[in-house]
Amino acid sequence: MDFYRQVFEASPDGLLLVEPGGRIARANGRAGLLFGYSPGELDGKALELLIPQRFTHQHAGHRQQYLHAPRVRAMGAGLALYGLRKDGSEFPADIMLSPLHGAQGPVTLCVVRDITERKRAEQLVLDALREKEVLLKEIHHRVKNNLAVISSLFSLQSAQLHDARMQAILRQSQDRVRSMAMVQESLYSHNLAVVDFADYAA
Repeated sequence: MDFYRQVFEASPDGLLLVEPGGRIARANGRAGLLFGYSPGELDGKALELLIPQRFTHQHAGHRQQYLHAPRVRAMGAGLALYGLRKDGSEFPADIMLSPLHGAQGPVTLCVVRDITERKRAEQLVLDALREKEVLLKEIHHRVKNNLAVISSLFSLQSAQLHDARMQAILRQSQDRVRSMAMVQESLYSHNLAVVDFADYAA
């Protein structure tokens, strides 16, 4: 086995050499494992065999466009791509494309990477962020309600007093609580990662 064949087979990613007509000229062992095929079983098969049926029609058009203007397309180029295993299950994939000129003519090198674990990790982060947002909303409403209750208590107490000095003190306290509520409302409606303290220090 020559050096380049060894590199082809040793790649940790699935590698497919695809002819202009859409046939797989060669697939490495990792590609077979990714898609559930035995070594050599993919050679000569149509590339659409590895694509979910709902994407096969549009894929043929994309392939023709690529052949008219072949170029390197990097991994994770903002596309939501999926591979289809032999057993009918699917997996999210990053796919890099690169045009090559082999001994038998032009081919496209497809590098396929299963990103199931990465997608799972991203989903965990999104779930945690949603949970944090729900918690922040709950805290905001609780603080808002508590401040409103305190302000109401000051108002009720003030109405029962006949001492003008004590009434003034309670009104000042109520005003301070209202100010705190306004600051809290303003903070909640802005990006808490960056707060301009000057807006609240006046």
